[in-house]
Order: sequence, then C-alpha cells, then structure tokens
Amino acid sequence: MTIILIVLAVGLVIYLLTKKKSDTKTTVQKGNKFQSKLNQLYFPDRVDTIKWHIDAIDKGFKNGDLAFVNLSYAKLIESIRQQNENENGNYEDVLKTIMDEYTEFRNIYGLQYPEQFLPPAERKRKSTTSKSSSLSTIEKRDFTSYLTIDSNAITDTKTLFDLAGNADGFNREFWITDNGEAKLLAKVLSVYSFSINTQNFNILIDKANRFIKQMRKEAPHFWNQFPLYNITDLNESYPLNVKTDILIKLQSLSVNERLYFFDFVFGTYWTGQSSSRTRNIGFDEKSALKKLVKLDFFSESKDLESILDIAGKRELKEFADKYEFELKKSWTVEKIFDYSMSTEQGKGFLKSFVDTKQVLKFNTIYKEDFKTIVTNQVKIKKVTDLICMV
Repeated sequence: MTIILIVLAVGLVIYLLTKKKSDTKTTVQKGNKFQSKLNQLYFPDRVDTIKWHIDAIDKGFKNGDLAFVNLSYAKLIESIRQQNENENGNYEDVLKTIMDEYTEFRNIYGLQYPEQFLPPAERKRKSTTSKSSSLSTIEKRDFTSYLTIDSNAITDTKTLFDLAGNADGFNREFWITDNGEAKLLAKVLSVYSFSINTQNFNILIDKANRFIKQMRKEAPHFWNQFPLYNITDLNESYPLNVKTDILIKLQSLSVNERLYFFDFVFGTYWTGQSSSRTRNIGFDEKSALKKLVKLDFFSESKDLESILDIAGKRELKEFADKYEFELKKSWTVEKIFDYSMSTEQGKGFLKSFVDTKQVLKFNTIYKEDFKTIVTNQVKIKKVTDLICMV
C-alpha cells in the first residue's frame, strides 16, 4: 500500500513538537507530495515491532500528524537496524532505503531527527559545560539512596551515564524509551545482586510518571503506549544465583566491554560483531574480543554448523553464486545447511564460507548462567528505567 499524504491548508496546527518549545506547531504545506514506499518492502522475518511502526507511520499520515510520523520513522529505523544486526546484514538494503526515504520526508517538511533517538555520540549537548564539569555533576548523583549494591556497580552506573552522553543536560527521562539507555543500564547491572529502597523509589516513580503524563499531552500517539510506573511492579531485592565464575569475570570487564559481551545473541557461535548501540558508546572491539577469549568465554572455531548461528540466507545465497553452488531462493538457512551437508561439494561450500569468517564458539559451561543473567536483565528493566530519573 502506497501512503499518499493528505494535503492540508497552510497554517493548520497539528502538533506540539517538543517539551521546550510547546508553542511550535507542525503544519502540512499545500502541494507537498511525499509518498512512502514502506509497504512495498519485504520482510521475510518481519517482527511485530517493525510492522507496528509501519502501521503507525500510515496512521500518522492519515491523521496529518507529522510529528508522530517523524517519531515513528526514527523508531522504525532503530528496530530495523537491530533486526539487520540480528540477521547478519540481511536488511542492509532495506535499512538504506528507509533511511533515504526518511531523509526525504524530513527535508520536505523541515523536521529534525528526534534527538531522543539519535545515537548518544550524535546528540547535541544542552550545555556548553566542560567535560570535567559534566563528570562532576554525575559524581554528585547519590545512587546509594536508591540501591544497596556493590560499590563497583555504582561506579559502572556513573560510567555509563557519562558514556551515554549525559553532559549536564540531555533529558535522561527519554532513556526509558524502546532500546533506550535504560536497557543498556540493565545489561550493565545485570551481573550484580541488589536490593532497592522502596521509599526513595517512590520519589523516582512520581518523577517518571509526571514526565510520561506530560509527554502524553505533547505526543499522545507515541507516549500513550507507555504505562505508568507502580511500586508494586518492583521487587525489594533482586538476587542473582549462578553456578560458575561468570559473574566475577563479567564484573572484571569495563562497562564498554560488558555491553560488547551482551551483543552475543544467545546460541553457540558468534562472529564477534558488535551492535550499533555498543559502537556508539565507543570501545576497542579487537582488544575487547581478545579479553573475552582470554577469560575463556569464547574460543576460535571452524565448525560447519556455525553457519546456523552466523549466517543469513541472503549472504549464503550470494556466496553460493560466486562458488557456483546452486541453492534455491526459497530455502531457509536450515534447509541450505542440511542440503549442503548431504554432498561433498556442499560441505566444501560450507567450509569455504566459514573460512571467510571469524567464528567464535561460546564455552558451554557458561550457557545456563548466561541465560540466567539475560533473564535478569528483563527483570530489572523497570528498576533501571527509574534509576535514569536520578
């Protein structure tokens, strides 16, 4: 379905764009003919969030709500960027097409990329305060009033605040959005047991709910989906029980390195590819990977079955064409693997593909504990949302 923008009269007030500029209106200019091609793109493994954002863009255009469309495009791009990484670059062309379309949309209507969805490194600082002053501000935050946790975890939290671009000014309230920095904080703190001060957390809950209610007035289509926080949704303690030394090892990593470790999608094999979020935070990938190998989390591998974890079918199909090995376009990665393993030529094709990759095999003794920690990240997400309000 091709979305055709409804032409409205000049001067139609349709949206309050930002918290700081509540009197700024977004209007649809007569004669602008922007056409989205989103629904012409094919997502063989389309996730619900991608479909939801595309539908939201369609709805925004129909309602003449350009600010909502602008927000939805930014969220769609982030969702597809993550899907692209999960699928080993299979959606690179789709991602570029959508980003080009979004740029055209913003150019036509004079809209900015929503700051809360920009990578931290690209966000504009609200203050010209020096780096040392910013660090000083972060150091003054009293996280111990809210958490009873290892002192190293407090240091890690302050480090993430700084790395994520909190130089005296950026509204950290926006960190609770999908794939926001609160999710990164959950990864950082997921390797610690802790308890919360429920009385003080009620203060953070009030602050978060006031923010959400205000944003519902300014951007109802986007923020109405966010539920309000309630103390009953939190546990007083979050114990973490594991069977190996995985916590000690993960706590020994820097914040950047720990986030990189969690770029590994639960499975057996990994190429060591970092996510865009981790790269935006900044780190030395080569050095971090060496450390993960040294800690015995991973070892180098040439196993043919690694194909199932590290490759997408599009990448395999392109390599097969160069290798002159025939594959059917409709085959899944699993079907490609099974078919290839049935002949010596197929095994040779798989071996040649694996030889072009850096393949790492996860140490199986940590699998159960790794799953426990990842599950813990989900459990503590609301806690880390609220910590961003400190």
